[in-house]
Amino acid sequence: SEFLNGTWSEPKIAPFSIHDSDSSPFISVDGKELFFTSKRPIDGVDSKSSNVWKVQLKGPKKGKTTLVSNVNSNKNEYSPSVDSNRNFYFGSYQEGGEGSGDLWCSEYSDGNYAKPINLGSNVNTPNGEWGSCISPDGKILVFENSGNSENYSYAGDLYISKKVDDTWQKPLHLSHPINSIGSDLTPK
Repeated sequence: SEFLNGTWSEPKIAPFSIHDSDSSPFISVDGKELFFTSKRPIDGVDSKSSNVWKVQLKGPKKGKTTLVSNVNSNKNEYSPSVDSNRNFYFGSYQEGGEGSGDLWCSEYSDGNYAKPINLGSNVNTPNGEWGSCISPDGKILVFENSGNSENYSYAGDLYISKKVDDTWQKPLHLSHPINSIGSDLTPK
C-alpha cells in the first residue's frame, strides 16, 4: 500500500512475494531496501529453514530479490532490522547462542555483511529472544523475550536495551500498558 494524496492505496501483494510465504518486513532507513524472512528455495533447492532476503525498492536494481549474504545459517533466521549504518540485527537459532533463540548483529562494511556476532548475555537469555527492532542510530534495541518470570504473558513481553560504550545494557522490561497478558511481539 502506498500513501498517496493523504490516503493509503488499496493493498496489493508485493510482486516479489507472489509464490512464497514471506514475513517480518523491514524497510531500511534510507528506504532503498526491504528485508524479510522466507523459506523460499535457494538456487532451486527447497529451504528447510527461514532465511533473510532483501529486495531493492529504489535504484537501477529495483525489484531484484537476493539472499542476504553471511547472516543465514542452517537454522531459522527471523525479524531483520537495519540501522542507518546498514548494520544488520536479527534473531536466530544458530549455533553459539545463549538460549533457544538469540539476537545477533552483522556489521556492514565495504558492501558486505560480516559474520554475525551474538549480542551476549546482557541481552540474550536461555529463554529466548525474538522480534527485535534497532533504532536508526544503532543504540536502542526493542525486542521480545519469552519465558522470563517478570513477563505478563507466557508468549512474550517487550524489552528495551541501550548500547553504551559498545556494550548492550541489561534490558528493561516494558511495563503495562505496553506489555499485556496477551502476546506482545515484533516491535517494528
